[in-house]
Amino acid sequence: MTTTLLLILLLLAAAVVVMSRAREQDDVEKLYAAGAAEVVPEALESSVMLATHALALSGIPMHKVIKRLREMREQHYSLRARP
Repeated sequence: MTTTLLLILLLLAAAVVVMSRAREQDDVEKLYAAGAAEVVPEALESSVMLATHALALSGIPMHKVIKRLREMREQHYSLRARP
């Protein structure tokens, strides 16, 4: 979603809660500044998926992989916590 589209959407429907995907890390702050409630960076999520598969294929028990995955996401998204 482009920041222009996001701004137009929020002008037309201010009560809409927008979750957006950022293709580039530089776009994350721009989308938050434009009013996105949450922004999911593509690079982070694809890296998390690669790590998940690598750990699982290495024989790490899936419950441990899922726990680590949850911790990684919580750590990243808690850093993004907004008031």
